[in-house]
Amino acid sequence: MIIFFLSFSLQIHRLKDGSVYIYSRNMEDNTSKYPDIIEFISEVLVNEKDGEDQCSFILDCEVTAYDIVQKKLLPFQILSTRARKNVDVGDIKVRVCLFGFDLLFLNGRSLVRESLRYRRQCLRDAFKEVEGKFMFATASDTNQVCKRVGEKFSLSEL
Repeated sequence: MIIFFLSFSLQIHRLKDGSVYIYSRNMEDNTSKYPDIIEFISEVLVNEKDGEDQCSFILDCEVTAYDIVQKKLLPFQILSTRARKNVDVGDIKVRVCLFGFDLLFLNGRSLVRESLRYRRQCLRDAFKEVEGKFMFATASDTNQVCKRVGEKFSLSEL
């Protein structure tokens, strides 16, 4: 089971020529909303080299608001205050961090018929964590989640 954050789900499509397109879960084009992601996406790839063919991929991820000073996730309400269209990188006040959880396509090859375990390994091989920009989403089973919730709250609070 994958635990999702209070965030927006995105698919990031990157073509071999390096062009990047960003879509919502219902395939609404959000490319102009996230110029900062377009700017840093090469930084989170493992083997990106200037002047060579670019890594192409379709990444399934969540985007969250992120405080770069305190190094923590911010509430969903802050993420929802970002401008929706034609955003200029210099005007961005709400920084974002991506949490990658699935890789659907990599370098000309569809991965959708592969196991989730294999796709997540491909994700880890192709991407690297960069604080405040990209992290790998982690998975927990229901028993682990219930135990953590129980440790943080008394039964009367639940």
